[in-house]
Amino acid sequence: MDYKQIYNQIISNAQNRAKPEVYTERHHILPEALGGTNDASNLVVLTAREHFLAHYLLWRFSSGNAQYKMAYAFQAMRMNKSGKRYVNSRLYASHKLAHAKAMSKLHKGKKLSAEHKLKVSNTLKQDTHTGKNHSNYGKTLSKKTKAKLSAVMTGVKRKPHSAERKAMQRKAIKDWWAKRKALKLAA
Repeated sequence: MDYKQIYNQIISNAQNRAKPEVYTERHHILPEALGGTNDASNLVVLTAREHFLAHYLLWRFSSGNAQYKMAYAFQAMRMNKSGKRYVNSRLYASHKLAHAKAMSKLHKGKKLSAEHKLKVSNTLKQDTHTGKNHSNYGKTLSKKTKAKLSAVMTGVKRKPHSAERKAMQRKAIKDWWAKRKALKLAA
């Protein structure tokens, strides 16, 4: 199966049609993680189902480091905010439509202040997932919050590789100290 051809066909169909009368999502043709930009020429409007399938196809036809990034993106897309997994593209599309309708009803008639609109606009213009722009950057957790996190994590089994990773890190540190010590003795 030629996943790239199917992906290109979905993108081409979306670019050559009017905006659908159903719930839609913007999609980066070349994902940002792979060097894509937010330019209009790199964005296309897809239905929720098409968007889900597009990310699946990107994962399937990518290779190397790009495939890891696309696998992560597809995995993130398969989860809703409560951490439950969508089974397929139809379930994803029906949930997104129901959520959009619920939010529309919830916020209908509400007026946003100019200050709030500006804050939302500025937030959308920046990468809020990393570094200084992350919402928790520079914040320290209270003892109460730390206790809650500790309670939540108590009894949670760690991934099997985490113990191996720690052992590798300890070995690398020991090796580094040994080399440093050897250099001092040689000098």
